[in-house]
Amino acid sequence: MEVFDLPPFRVDPRTRVLLRDGEIEKTPPRTVEVLIALLERRGEIVTKQELLDRVWPDTAVEEGNLSVHVSLLRRTLGDAAPIETIAKRGYRVPAAAAPPGASGAREHLLRGRHFWNKLNRAALSRAMECFRLAAEAEPDGAAAGSGLADTSLMQGVFGFESGREVFERALRHAEDAARRDPDSPDCQASLAFAALFTRWDWIGANTALQAALRRAPGRAEPHLWNALLQAMRGRFLEALASARRAQQIDPLSIKAGVGLGFHLYLSQQHQPETGPLEAVLDLEPDAAVGHWALGLALERLGRFDDALGHLRRAVDLSGGSPTMESTVPHCLALAGRAGEAASALADLESRGLGPYRVATVEAALGRRDRGLAALERGLDERDPWMVWIGVDPMLDPLRGEPGFAALADGVLPKAQR
Repeated sequence: MEVFDLPPFRVDPRTRVLLRDGEIEKTPPRTVEVLIALLERRGEIVTKQELLDRVWPDTAVEEGNLSVHVSLLRRTLGDAAPIETIAKRGYRVPAAAAPPGASGAREHLLRGRHFWNKLNRAALSRAMECFRLAAEAEPDGAAAGSGLADTSLMQGVFGFESGREVFERALRHAEDAARRDPDSPDCQASLAFAALFTRWDWIGANTALQAALRRAPGRAEPHLWNALLQAMRGRFLEALASARRAQQIDPLSIKAGVGLGFHLYLSQQHQPETGPLEAVLDLEPDAAVGHWALGLALERLGRFDDALGHLRRAVDLSGGSPTMESTVPHCLALAGRAGEAASALADLESRGLGPYRVATVEAALGRRDRGLAALERGLDERDPWMVWIGVDPMLDPLRGEPGFAALADGVLPKAQR
């Protein structure tokens, strides 16, 4: 039997096990069986009935079951083995999409995206190296620049690198990638958020994301990134619609589940839904961003002990994200443990915590003057996290204070002022 190499994946029909970088991928056996059936006839259309007969030979099941397994394969494999839907017929893996022994820039890109999706310190470092290798292998390619931009951005957002230089670097890579391939939705999305966090360019970010949506309306990612931007703009209904559309396209996506849960947290501040986030952690128990988002939602529900458990778990799984760690003293303060919160905040400040994150904890401690002063520093230093000032519920205690509106006006687009 042929062993199928789909870097960084490998599947052996004899063992019915999917490997990623030599490690067993947690994939249901029937999902692997669907993949094998498609790869054995790569380039051909495999009808839905053929797949149902093959994977469920003695059981009557609905086509919806098959769709769930195909969605999981798409989420897991990405471009390593793109699965095409042939309307009213079935599915196909294009013959040229997964050549045996694929190498060079494409393999580095696939590995880079695999590590990037984990969104923790170690994985982002590995993603950066993979994208650098891809850029060396294909100097004129745009995808590597998009990957370098996204990785730099996440290293800055989660505080793995402090200061503005990491965001400036993200913007340089994003601008270069978009110049090389202006029709790429991934390059447009990279440019949108690099411009937003680095320059507070709301108009440019929205223009780039709308371009990404027009170019790839059937992909989950552009809808997910649009949801994030619209939430930042306070357009919660539009954000929720985009987040739900992303999850409809890829119902088992970790990113889509976290995105939907996070937007529900923002738009339903007093009673956020935890279901989407609990579903994420059921699929991926070690997802740091899943624990972080669930911890924030539980905090809003007043379940402080449960929230602290998830927030601390997020910090550990992320590899020590200062951004995630700052939400621990915030939760401690709301739980009435002011002494512990103040001590934890002082420790984080000594390690260079950005002024915006400091402001969120000061607000929870009731130290409003200090919170406003921290936001003033954030405005002066152009702290990238300031783009959340208009909607972040952590800043609610400061919104009625004199001077807050002027701070927000320095960051937000005119429509939100």
